[in-house]
Amino acid sequence: MTSVAAPKLRDRVAGTNIDSRSMLSTDHFNNVIMLFSVRSDFANILDEIDQRQFMSYPEHFPASGLAYVLLAVECHEQLSQETRSIFEQKVDEIKMLIESARFRLRLLLDAREMGRLVEMSKRIVHELRHLIEGGGAIVHGFDACDQHGVVPQSFEAWSHI
Repeated sequence: MTSVAAPKLRDRVAGTNIDSRSMLSTDHFNNVIMLFSVRSDFANILDEIDQRQFMSYPEHFPASGLAYVLLAVECHEQLSQETRSIFEQKVDEIKMLIESARFRLRLLLDAREMGRLVEMSKRIVHELRHLIEGGGAIVHGFDACDQHGVVPQSFEAWSHI
């Protein structure tokens, strides 16, 4: 899976978190798992998650403060329709899991079911990692994820290069 971006645009992404094959960046996924992994203060973490507005990829970068904001947005605009569609579908899956997780964890916290809350948060982190791995595979130009975001083992070997 590659972008239709011009070679000059590909040259400009060197030294950024933007993959030169797909012209996408993994930055959009970076802090989601961290929030669900913190188990010491669920009430404050859930309040923080509740206050965050999940942003689309093009909305995220202007708000991120990264040095290459304009370049990331320009690259996104150059994506092929196929790449954009596959990537946005994965982002939507991540967003749906986050929304569902917020609701389920809040119910358990309000019921003071801390044991179940911890176990559910562990499962959610596992599910998020799985979806984010699929998103990362798309970002890194690998289009062999199945419809559930499962990345073949061959990708894992390739991704450490």
